Amino acid sequence: MNNKVLVTAGCSFSECINWDVNHNPENRTWPIFLRERLDGVQHHSEAMGSQGNGLISRRVQYRVSQLLKTHAAEDLSVGIMWTGRDRFDFYFEQPIEFTTNMDGWIENPTRVADNAPGGWVICNPHWTHPHNAPWYRHYHNEVAAQIYTLEHVLNTQNFLKLHGIKYFMTTASANTFNDYYKNNANCSWLWEQVDWTKWLPVKNQHEWVKETCPIPGSNNFHPRPDQHEKFVDQVVMPWINQNNFL
Repeated sequence: MNNKVLVTAGCSFSECINWDVNHNPENRTWPIFLRERLDGVQHHSEAMGSQGNGLISRRVQYRVSQLLKTHAAEDLSVGIMWTGRDRFDFYFEQPIEFTTNMDGWIENPTRVADNAPGGWVICNPHWTHPHNAPWYRHYHNEVAAQIYTLEHVLNTQNFLKLHGIKYFMTTASANTFNDYYKNNANCSWLWEQVDWTKWLPVKNQHEWVKETCPIPGSNNFHPRPDQHEKFVDQVVMPWINQNNFL
């Protein structure tokens, strides 16, 4: 398995930097436990706290495109945990620079391609940076947010299918999809195109933890390390073994 590569992506539920760089044991997430169970696999994390589904999609596609220059498609595998549909990002050719980190982000603006010019500004509904409020006040709406997320999912699935890359998907919480919009004419045709056979058999990680882990902290929004580990052992690994993922 030494030639095998695992690419994971998501938001704070999936980020690895606080363990890999800062060695904080309270920040061990599901990809960290997963790579430990896949002996010898090389791991690339494209997750970052607070980023939206647009950045998740772009980062996965970019990293896979770069890995395909040195690896065979059959040696690559991808796991994605999508985030809330209400997050947004936009690109500036001349990147904006914030003098203070007023909203607790990891990196904002951020980049997708290594050493690329410009930058992506991240927006979240509750944030206070000056470029955030205009988007949510004047342009954001729930239908559009669902459309964008469905497009990001389909774009990523089509890219991975095109290159013959094995993958699985899931969501961090119930905020990724709203079933109410399944019958909305702007969303339903996109919903019907998603390949749901590639999804883990859970509603989302947050609800699975609340329903399955009878330990202190299970009602917190972000899972604890032991809950991430249980999620890998009881959900992710059985799916991998049943679907010849590696």
